[in-house]
Amino acid sequence: MNEKNLSFAWAESKDANLEEPLEDLKQYGWRYGDVPAASNFNWVFKKISEEFAGIKNEILAQKNEAEKLHALVTTLKSEMHNLNASLKEEFISIKDQLLAQKTALKSEMLSLNSSLNEANAQIKQTNKNLSEQKNELKLQKTAIDKAKKNHESLKTHTFEHLETTFRNDEFNIGIARQMCMFLRDMEKAIRHYHPNFPQYPWPLQDFPAAVRRREEGNESDVGNL
Repeated sequence: MNEKNLSFAWAESKDANLEEPLEDLKQYGWRYGDVPAASNFNWVFKKISEEFAGIKNEILAQKNEAEKLHALVTTLKSEMHNLNASLKEEFISIKDQLLAQKTALKSEMLSLNSSLNEANAQIKQTNKNLSEQKNELKLQKTAIDKAKKNHESLKTHTFEHLETTFRNDEFNIGIARQMCMFLRDMEKAIRHYHPNFPQYPWPLQDFPAAVRRREEGNESDVGNL
C-alpha cells in the first residue's frame, strides 16, 4: 500500500453540503427508522477524512523521524566502531606505558629499599653510638659529682685550716706584740736611769690597730691581742 492509496478526503469543495449535527444527535446517534441527512453524513465523513489526514501526517512525521534515527544510529555505529578501534589502540598504548612505568617503579622501589636498609643500619649505629655516649656522660657526671663533693669537702677543710691558721697568726702576732711592748717598757725604765741608752725601732706598724691603741695608752685593748 503506497501513500496515494492512503489519501482520503471528503467534501473538500467550499460549496459542499455540510451541517454539523445537533448535540442530541451527537450524543445518542441515529435511531431505528431515522433518515440521516446528507449534510450530516458529509460533516461526519469530512471529520473522518481530516482525522485520517492528521494521522497520515503524524505517521509520515514519525517515519521521517525514524529514518533520521536510523541514519543517526548508522552514524553512531560507524563512530562507535571507529571509537572502539581508537580506544583499542589507545588502550594498548596505555598498557605499554603502564608496564614501562611499573618496571621503572619496581626498579625505584628496589633502590629505595636498599637506601632504607642503609639508612636503618646507620640509624642503628647512631643509636648505639648515642647510647655509648650517654653511658659515658653518665660516668662523667658521676665523676664530676664526686669531684664536686671532694671539692666541697676540700673547700670546707681549707676554710677550717685557714681559719685555724689565721687564729694562730693572730695569737703569734699578739705574743710578739706583747714582747715588743715589754722590751720597750724595759727600754723606758733603763733610759730612766741611763738617759743615753739607745732606742731601737720596734715594728709597731705591722700589728693590729688594737695594739697601736694600746701603745697610745688604751691598756684595755691588750686583752684583744
